[in-house]
Amino acid sequence: PPKRYWEETDQRRPEEEQGTAVQNQNKATVKERSLKRKDGESLEKKDPFPGEAPIPHKQLQKFQRGEKYKVPAGARRRLKEAIISSEAMSELAQKQAARYDLLLPEDAGFLEGDEDEDTNTISQDDIADAIDITSGSKYFNLHLSQFGPYRLDYGRTGRHLLVGGKKGHVACIDWQSKDLMCEMNVMETVNDVKWLHTEAMFAVAQKRWLYIYDSKGLELHCVKKFNDVLRMQFLPYHFLLATASATGFLQYLDVSVGKEIAAICTKMGRLDVINSCRENSLLFCVTPGAGEPNFDALDTNPFRSSKQRQEWEVKALLEKVQPELIGLDPGQLSKVDQASFEQRHKEHVEALGFDPLAKDKFKPKTKKKGRSSAGAIEKRKRKVAHEDQRDEIRQTVQERTERDKEQKEKSNEKKKLGNKSTLDRFRK
Repeated sequence: PPKRYWEETDQRRPEEEQGTAVQNQNKATVKERSLKRKDGESLEKKDPFPGEAPIPHKQLQKFQRGEKYKVPAGARRRLKEAIISSEAMSELAQKQAARYDLLLPEDAGFLEGDEDEDTNTISQDDIADAIDITSGSKYFNLHLSQFGPYRLDYGRTGRHLLVGGKKGHVACIDWQSKDLMCEMNVMETVNDVKWLHTEAMFAVAQKRWLYIYDSKGLELHCVKKFNDVLRMQFLPYHFLLATASATGFLQYLDVSVGKEIAAICTKMGRLDVINSCRENSLLFCVTPGAGEPNFDALDTNPFRSSKQRQEWEVKALLEKVQPELIGLDPGQLSKVDQASFEQRHKEHVEALGFDPLAKDKFKPKTKKKGRSSAGAIEKRKRKVAHEDQRDEIRQTVQERTERDKEQKEKSNEKKKLGNKSTLDRFRK
């Protein structure tokens, strides 16, 4: 008779029996591991390199953000906490920038010739033949032989090129796509050309006045206050166009409102050289400058779309820096204006009728057993007053000694410089 399933005996193959044995063994090992974890034993291997990877000191110095700000003596707790947190954030940003610098493989290019080969003899065609196809596609020639000599300027993104010839030829080109944006002849002398905050506008210093054009070549504005301009510099974070003229005037034009901010007579005659410092936006009538190929895409992106350009322009206008903040020391922006603070504090005291920052007067505690008599209380008040007076005297004496020390050092330096002759620099 046929057997039912409940009557069947366990007749397995040897391979199946071996598989079940392995499964049981695996279960046992998993169980052992879980038991060991419960006992607090760690089965994971220890990291041979614990903590963050060290950063080379030279790499950190490259992204250093100036000297650390010292907490002033007698500062309040909130100010101390703010300074400590800002310094910690600055240090973290410095370390992150040093670590992420490895992700920027681009480096400043250079020419390296063979033995006994002068790099001056290497032509542009030789370089174009030696480089890869992608870089070679960026190589192009502009044959500008009729209306020169030329002045040129690249936009902040590095994508748009503006050229201006002495005999009136002005053109702007998108050199990556090789598209000619506009080309015209202004029919008079062109001294300099300069892009403004965006590639939609540029300034041309012509023979008599300063002109503003758009990227299609249409004249937007003629600034007759800026005459005989020879050289120009644009400060993008202040939206200021600085011009140097043949009459010796240094003038500033706020392009966001079309208004002249300042006109300075340098009394140095003809000004035909001008350059700006990127760190503090100061202008110099001397040329040395250099550029690195790594760009900040959040600030100047050569591959941005028209919508991104519009958004950047709105954001830049909102974050425009006032021209009054241009100074020799950019670190002054993080310091407290003591004069204005004192004035605001005085007005606050007059409005409230009392000084909220004033130190509370000493109120002696009452003591038992007749020790809180009027004479004992007065003695304690005088003692505390004398201690406060001593602290003030110590502080003034310390400040005076430091001032005297600085004056002595300055006088010693002046004496050293006074003993030297102008001919000393020619001595060996």
